[in-house]
Amino acid sequence: MYSAIYQPYKTVIHFLLRFFGVYGGLSFLYFYYLKAFELQVDPFTVWIGKLSKRIIELFGYKSRILSEPGIPNLQLYINDSYVARIIEGCNAASILILFAAFIIAFSGKIKSLIRFLVIGIFSISVINILRIAFLAITLYKFPQHSEWLHQLVFPAIIYGFTIVLWLIWVIKFSKK
Repeated sequence: MYSAIYQPYKTVIHFLLRFFGVYGGLSFLYFYYLKAFELQVDPFTVWIGKLSKRIIELFGYKSRILSEPGIPNLQLYINDSYVARIIEGCNAASILILFAAFIIAFSGKIKSLIRFLVIGIFSISVINILRIAFLAITLYKFPQHSEWLHQLVFPAIIYGFTIVLWLIWVIKFSKK
């Protein structure tokens, strides 16, 4: 009886177990990583902020990031005007965890899996840094559009890119 119920859904059950296992495990590790930096900006977010600042400067703007002790965010300035704060959620770590969980759950050859994970994590990080820089410049130039840019347009970029990577993985590299 058990086999008759299990067998038709075996692939789906294995996918879900792998997905939630990897997602849960990585989320647990990330939670404890953040716990270590509770009243300050975590190093990964600082690194993302510094790289975003450099991209802004490549476009000819004067940029700086500031952090205050006890406040876990970075304040981003362009030409001495405050444009945004960079918080832990801006570093895309949760998206990277979701990306990795999906890729691992939708298994493929180990060599392809590792290569795609590394390339995917790197490319999502680059897209995220560019996204933050372009959002900051756009907020500086068009502050009246800040809400829909921050709430809709720029999240769509990172999530859309991640979905495209998932589709590439499923169509080209995963075991069928």
